[in-house]
Amino acid sequence: MNIEHRLILFYKRLSVWNLVLRHMKKNLVIFMVLNLVSTICVSLILAYLVPLFVRLSWLADTLFCLVTFEIAFLINLKYFLFPQAVKKSRQLYHVSFFLEEWRVFIYAILRDFLKKNTTAIDIFFLIKGLKEKKKERAKSFKKNAFYNLSLYPFVLFVCIWISFNLWLFDHIVGNHIEDAFLYLILSFICLILLVIIAYCIHHNFDPLFPHHLTALSNLIRILENIELAQNNERFGRIIDEATARVDPEIVRHLITENTCEKN
Repeated sequence: MNIEHRLILFYKRLSVWNLVLRHMKKNLVIFMVLNLVSTICVSLILAYLVPLFVRLSWLADTLFCLVTFEIAFLINLKYFLFPQAVKKSRQLYHVSFFLEEWRVFIYAILRDFLKKNTTAIDIFFLIKGLKEKKKERAKSFKKNAFYNLSLYPFVLFVCIWISFNLWLFDHIVGNHIEDAFLYLILSFICLILLVIIAYCIHHNFDPLFPHHLTALSNLIRILENIELAQNNERFGRIIDEATARVDPEIVRHLITENTCEKN
């Protein structure tokens, strides 16, 4: 296996999911249980306190529960899962994945990995090769965008959603303007909350499973900084000062753990 392919595989293993969240399975289970319990409790309380709630249609009840679940998800994400993830990353690596120090941490790991596997000349050709690979994958993705596996769930969801709405308005809410209006409002709120959830996950946890083009772009950027640090003494000193705070034992352990011959 050539160094280019090994480097890509190694970098993918430095994701937030693999380094942090994978070690938090218990917390992830608690997080989902908290969401379900919060949704059930809030729904029951509102059903008891607000008589209007029990007079709504089953469809409105369902959508209202979904909205409640999404709100609970956001709250538990911010006040439970995110703080626990920061705590775990500090416990394991003495850095917070949410701060700039995490980028320095990843930089230090990749720099030491390359020191063991390449020379300064190799890095130049490595960057060039990765840029060519990125161009090829970008062209391939554009040509086969519809057939790309990452689009299948989205296309399937849209088809099911449209079919469901057509059936719903024909058989249930077509003759009830109030129900149709309520359904549209709750559906809109659900979609807005889904967008907010997606943004929060992306913002707080970085891409958990980044697209290969995104991963390549990030990797190329880091390699260019490593090359610049080797060729520019002033920039190199700045980088050395920043990475001096990274525990070398942890870096060595992660390199050993993620570059075993299962690559």
